[in-house]
Amino acid sequence: MRLSKLICVIAAAFLLFSCSSGQAKESESIPVQPEILTHVYTGDEIVFPEGYEFNSGVTPLYQDGVFTVLCRLPDYSHGLVSFDMDGTILSEEPIQAESGNLTLHSGVIREDAVILHVGYFSSVEGVRNNHVLHIDRTDGTRTLSPDLIPLFTSPEAKERFYQIRGVERAGDGYYYFFSETELIVLDPELNHVLTYPGTGMTECFAVKPDGTLTVYGSFAKGSGLYTPNPETKIPDTLVKTGTDQILSSYFYDPDGNLYYEGTDGFYVTTETGSELLMDFRNSGLTADRLQIYSVPERDCFLGGVSVYGTLRVKLQIFRKSEDIVVSEIDVIDIADLGGMEKSLAALITDYNLFHRDRRIVVTDYSDMEDGETQLMMAIQTGAYRPDMIIGAPENSVIRSIVEDGLYTDLTPYLETDDELNSDNLFGSVKRIFDDDGKMWGISPKVTVYTVNASREKVGDRTHWTLDELLDYAESLPEGEYLIYPAIRSRADEYILGPAGYSMFVDFDSKTASFDSDVFVRYLEYVDSMPADYDEYYDNVANRLRDALHSGRISLCNEAKMHFVMSWLELKAQFPQGGHTIIGYPSDSPASAYATAEAAYVITSFADDPDQMWEVLKGIFPLDPKYVTYKNPTGLPALKYIYDAVAEDESDKEYIFKFSSGGMSGRSYDPANPMKPEDLNEPGMILYFDEAEAEKLRDLLDNRCGTSVMDTLPPALDAIVREEVSAFLAGMGTAEDCAGKIQSRVNLWLSEQK
Repeated sequence: MRLSKLICVIAAAFLLFSCSSGQAKESESIPVQPEILTHVYTGDEIVFPEGYEFNSGVTPLYQDGVFTVLCRLPDYSHGLVSFDMDGTILSEEPIQAESGNLTLHSGVIREDAVILHVGYFSSVEGVRNNHVLHIDRTDGTRTLSPDLIPLFTSPEAKERFYQIRGVERAGDGYYYFFSETELIVLDPELNHVLTYPGTGMTECFAVKPDGTLTVYGSFAKGSGLYTPNPETKIPDTLVKTGTDQILSSYFYDPDGNLYYEGTDGFYVTTETGSELLMDFRNSGLTADRLQIYSVPERDCFLGGVSVYGTLRVKLQIFRKSEDIVVSEIDVIDIADLGGMEKSLAALITDYNLFHRDRRIVVTDYSDMEDGETQLMMAIQTGAYRPDMIIGAPENSVIRSIVEDGLYTDLTPYLETDDELNSDNLFGSVKRIFDDDGKMWGISPKVTVYTVNASREKVGDRTHWTLDELLDYAESLPEGEYLIYPAIRSRADEYILGPAGYSMFVDFDSKTASFDSDVFVRYLEYVDSMPADYDEYYDNVANRLRDALHSGRISLCNEAKMHFVMSWLELKAQFPQGGHTIIGYPSDSPASAYATAEAAYVITSFADDPDQMWEVLKGIFPLDPKYVTYKNPTGLPALKYIYDAVAEDESDKEYIFKFSSGGMSGRSYDPANPMKPEDLNEPGMILYFDEAEAEKLRDLLDNRCGTSVMDTLPPALDAIVREEVSAFLAGMGTAEDCAGKIQSRVNLWLSEQK
C-alpha cells in the first residue's frame, strides 16, 4: 500500500513536537478566525447619470446633507453632480475644467468655486507648467495663476521634475500649493505671496470647518499636524493628532473632529487617543483600495473603492452596520503559502464588499513558523479544510495534495468556460498542472527557464537528448567551452535544468535508470568541469560578454524569462551568429522548463467548486484592455492576453547595452528609428516585432512546460545529490556512484508501491 507523503510529513511533525522540550509557542498554533467581526461598515454605490464617471482626483464638497463631486463625461468635458445622503442625484452642473493643453491633476470643490491644479507637459519641448485654476461656480469665470514651478526654490523644481501634492484654499481666501517639501502661498487674486522651502516632507492637508488650513508632515518642530501662521502663511504651530501613526490622509467632520485612515482601519481622534471606527478587513476592504473623501458624521463617510485592473473608482456612502457572526454566513477559506496574486487579493476585497451574506477568509501560513507543517497537520486532522490552497507548485503541501488526489479537477471547467478555457490556455500551463490528464491547479502567468544557444555553433537544433549534448560537448576543440556558467556542484542545474535528475526516473513504472551508460557518462563529464567559480573564470570567461561574443562558449544558461521583454535579451547573448532556444536535454520538443510563482488549487474539500471556479477566474486578466494593470509581470497564461501584450510592445524599440547587460525601452517612431551609430556604447537595438512574438508564442505553447509531478520529490532528490557530491569529492568511480544511486532510489520507489 502506498504511504501518502502527507501522512509521512504529519507523522514526522508529531514526532518532532513530541520530542521537543516545552510546549509549542502560541504563535505556532493553528490560526483561527474570530467568531464575530466587529467595526463593520457597508457601502451603497452612487449611481451616476449615464456617461458620468467620478473624478477621484478632486476632493468633493459636503454641505448641509448634500455631496457635490466632479465627474468626467465621454467627450472629456466635466460636470458637477450633487446627491443627498441616500445617494439620490439632485442636480448636474456643467463646468469647463480643462482646455487647450491644460490637463486636470487634482483639486477641491467649494460652495462658490472649483479650485484645480492643472498642468501642461511637453516631452518634446521639455517644458512642464503647473497652475492653480479658479472657476467661479456663479458665472463660470476662469482665472489661471502664473506658472508655479519657477516659484519653487529647490534644484529639483527648477529641473521641472517635482512631485506636486495638490492645492487647497483656506477660509481667508489664500491658496496653498504643495510640493513634497515646499509650500507656495497665493493671495485671493492668485498673486504669489511667499514660498516656504520647509525642512521636511508634506504628506497631506485639509481645511477645518472654520476655514483654518492644516498641514500634516515634517517641519521645524518635528512630524505632526501644523497650522500656518496667519502672518507668514507658513506652518509653524504644531497640533497634536491623537495618534502616533503616520498619516496619508485625514479629515474633519462639520463639528471639527479629526478622522484619519490607518493601515488597518478608519479612526476618529479623541481626547484620550484614537478610536477605531471601521476595520478594513472586517468590512471587506484594504487600505490601498479605499480612498476616503468626506466625513459628514461619525458613522457615515463618502469613500471610493478602486476597481482593480482599471483606473475607475466606485464612489460609495459607507455606514456602520451590525457585527457579523461568522457561523451565520457562508465562509470561503483560502490557505496562502505565499505568492498570492494582487489580482486575487483585489478580487477578495470586491467579493467581500458586495456579498454581505458570504465572505472569503484568507489564512496566511507563509510568514508563520513551520507554516507548511502546521497546514498539513490541520488538513490531516480535519481541524482546517480550506476550499483553496495557494503556493509554489513545488511546495511540499501542494505536492502532497496532488499526490493524494485532494484537489478538484479543473478540466471540466476548462472545457466549458467561455473565457478561461483550454483553447485559450497555453500548452505550457497545461503541462505544468497535468496529473495523468487531470488539471490539479492553474496560474495566470508562468516563468520559463531554458538554455540559449549560439546558432552558429549548434545549428537549427531546438532540442537534444543528453547523449547528443554529451557528444557535442566532447567534440569541442581546445579553448572552447560548452556552457556559461558551469561548475561541478551546480551542473545538474546548469545542464539538466530545474527538473534535474527526474529524467532518470519513471514514476509510472516506479523504475530508475541511474545505472545507464548515459548517466555514467554524464558524471564523468561533470567531473571534468571547473571545481568552482574562481577556476571557471580563470580558465573560461573573465568577461562573460567577451566569451559569448567571441564564440568560445556555445550555450548560455542565463535564460530566465519573467517578462515578454526577456525574450529580446536572449538575442544579445549571441549577437554575431544568432541564437536558438535549445532547452535542457529531453526526448521531447518541450525541452524548456516552465513553472509558476504560485499554483491555485481548489481542494476536494470545497463545498461549492463552481463558486470557487468563479473566484479562481478573478486572478486572470481576462480583459486585454486592462492587461498592463492586472498582469504587469510574468508571461501570460492566456493566449489572447499574450497577443495583447505583444501588440502593446510592438511599437517600442529597446536598447541593450553589452557592458551592463541592461535593457531600456522607448516609443518607436518608424519614421525616425534609432540607428547603431546613435548608441553611445556597444550594444544592440531590438524590436519585439511580429516574428519575435510568434517565436515566443510557439515556445509557450509547444516547447516548454514539465508536470511538477514528474520532478523528483525532495527526499529522492536528496539521495541523488548526496551520492553525486561524494563522487565529485573523490569517493569512488562514476560507475560506483551510479550503482549506489540506483540501489537507493529503487529501494525508495519500492516503499511507495
